[in-house]
Amino acid sequence: MTKILYYGISDVLGGIESFIVNVYRNIDREKFQIDFAAPMENICFEKEFIEAGSKVYALPARKDNPFKFYKAFRDLLKSHPEYQIVHFHLQSCSCFEPVIIAKLLGRKTIVHSHNEYRGTRKITRALDSAFRSVVPLFSDMNLACSDIAGRYMFRNRDFTVVNNAINAGKFSYSEEARNRYRKELGLVDKFVLGHVGRFDEQKNHEFLVDIFRSVHEKDPGAFLLMVGVGGLKAQIVEKLKSLGLERNYMILENRSDIDQLMQAMDVFVFPSVFEGLGMVVIEAQAAGLPCVVADTLPSAVEATDLLVWLSLNQSAEVWGRKVLELKGTGRQDTLQDIIESGYEIKHEISKLEDIYDSLLQRLD
Repeated sequence: MTKILYYGISDVLGGIESFIVNVYRNIDREKFQIDFAAPMENICFEKEFIEAGSKVYALPARKDNPFKFYKAFRDLLKSHPEYQIVHFHLQSCSCFEPVIIAKLLGRKTIVHSHNEYRGTRKITRALDSAFRSVVPLFSDMNLACSDIAGRYMFRNRDFTVVNNAINAGKFSYSEEARNRYRKELGLVDKFVLGHVGRFDEQKNHEFLVDIFRSVHEKDPGAFLLMVGVGGLKAQIVEKLKSLGLERNYMILENRSDIDQLMQAMDVFVFPSVFEGLGMVVIEAQAAGLPCVVADTLPSAVEATDLLVWLSLNQSAEVWGRKVLELKGTGRQDTLQDIIESGYEIKHEISKLEDIYDSLLQRLD
């Protein structure tokens, strides 16, 4: 059995975490064992991983003591030579040092770009820019969730796109699930705008609330259902209260039933400032949801005809009118579209297994 160490999963459910758990649930577990290292306690899906026989190594927090973190990661690899492949799932290159450590210790390294980073913190942007020039020197295989994410991290170097695929059938529309969840959540008579994403600047919740306000002014039965956690949550809650919308929204945290929650939504709204792909938009399309999304997303996210593209330069009122136009449009069966677009997990798992095998052959 080949043992592979994954680095990059966090304690906040996002695109990387969803991709990793989809891989984990579908990969040939008799051939590959995936274990995890993370600079935090209690990563997403940790209970599931451990119960399935995987190991999860908690490293010291990098932000508290970078050198202690580096030493712990080096010691982990030195004491576990069975991890001949280390697969790094990265949002940016601002924490690229573990890749260097793994390569210097003789491991085969995979650098997997999951984003097109445009953060606002100057120090993070500076580190990201500096380390992107180092990537080709220490990566044995470059992967990306989309062309835009690959060009961002690897520039003119070669990379392979591995789609952030899903178990599409799991998201297929279910009238029974819709009725059950809307009843449980108190949404039976509501027009539900849905959003899934962590609360940070990238996801643009401030603008999302402005869009919702515009919709609610014209349709008092409108309701905003958000799923996610993050540092800006309190700020968004305060904004909703200041607008008199405290009874018209709900925030659910770290849910494992996103496929079911999407059944309860009517329109999916996703105004991100930037995205490597936007995996939840693929999931929303698989659920048959009409989606209003920012044109900052890569075109690769368009797997069906359910997407309406809008510029972030357009006003919240314009976005709101488009959302209202989609009210009552119903749901579509999009399973075949998702499969044909390459976002069904079985095909992408086969591609990833071949990549692991090719790296192992280089070791022989």
